[in-house]
Amino acid sequence: MYNKYDKLKTIFVIYFTVSFSCIASAQHLSCSNLFSKTEIQLEIADKNFVDNKTPKNLLNQANQMLNDLFPLLQLPQKVTIHLSPLSSEPTMEYKPEQNLWNIYIGERYFFNPILKYPTHPIHSRAIFAHEFGHIAFNYSFLSKYNQFKEYDLLNAEYSKARKSFNQLHTPEGRPNPKHYQTSEEFDEAYQKYYALTRKTEKDMNFYSNLIELSEQKFANRKLTTLKRAYDELFADTIAVLFTSNPHAISEALKFTAPWNIYTRQLVTDAMVTNPKRFYKRTRQVQDKRDSTLNNRDFDSRNKEVSDDFDLIGSENYHSVFAETRDFLWSHFLKYSYYQNRKHIVVKVLLDVFLSEIDYYYNTILSAPTETKINQINIQEMNDRLQRALSQALTNI
Repeated sequence: MYNKYDKLKTIFVIYFTVSFSCIASAQHLSCSNLFSKTEIQLEIADKNFVDNKTPKNLLNQANQMLNDLFPLLQLPQKVTIHLSPLSSEPTMEYKPEQNLWNIYIGERYFFNPILKYPTHPIHSRAIFAHEFGHIAFNYSFLSKYNQFKEYDLLNAEYSKARKSFNQLHTPEGRPNPKHYQTSEEFDEAYQKYYALTRKTEKDMNFYSNLIELSEQKFANRKLTTLKRAYDELFADTIAVLFTSNPHAISEALKFTAPWNIYTRQLVTDAMVTNPKRFYKRTRQVQDKRDSTLNNRDFDSRNKEVSDDFDLIGSENYHSVFAETRDFLWSHFLKYSYYQNRKHIVVKVLLDVFLSEIDYYYNTILSAPTETKINQINIQEMNDRLQRALSQALTNI
């Protein structure tokens, strides 16, 4: 029976009969896929921070992902990878005011500062693939939800105004009488300072009100939280597909995440004064770490997930689909049939995830005012998603 992914299979065969061209240099790569030309650019903050192999390895990995995982997806025209010792946490960032897509990679990508040994390449690949997965997902998400671009822009402008406001209220931001020869000069500087603080405060209130109006109309805050759960699942799945390892993310977190940094701080702050309290807190850190690692794993049965997903400021979006991670691996991703069709699997996952977001988002918007939806049952979310994935992936 014909399904919409038959067309993708045909297109992919035709696509690979055409030469795939890439132009690479030490800090630049430009490749094309079916739908767009994606330029990968490297920016290195400190040449002493990386060895000669790292830029080439990153570009090769980006090229491999564009080839193997993303040929059927629309991607940004340009992605910039920033290598900087100041960026300890690997992260993806979108700057809507400039339409810039960035991946920041810092020290832990190369070297574990606590355990004092280089990060294994398999963990580095998983980290990079995860962040690139965020790029792919968010680009398609923003293409689908146009109003969210405006919401992002409003938040960016509000953050800019708030940052200026906070800087003006620091000792360095206020005029200091010691820096002026006469009281008249100081008064003039203070008047300008006061006018600037008032303007900045008005800007903050202006953008805050627009954000609130947008929130009332589009429920963007709930959409943001909802999106993050599917976004994290997609990015983790990209890492698993890229490394062919169901433990890619959990192991990368285990060997690179700064859990020991927190423990070390506890050693210096608490161990001497209160050894019992120190042991209790480090045990809590270890328990949280184990739970987080298990929930991100694609082949683990020891999952700890709450009953409901709070759409108002929830931070457990990494764990919402812990059960579905196991389902994906055990039913599909571990088999060579799907590993040989990763590009189609990625396209199917993206389509299904966006469809699920659509379902819940429309449910939220259509709910009567008196019955606002602030929580969704996590088991229901997993059951719905697994049914949709089973139907879609079985047919490729």
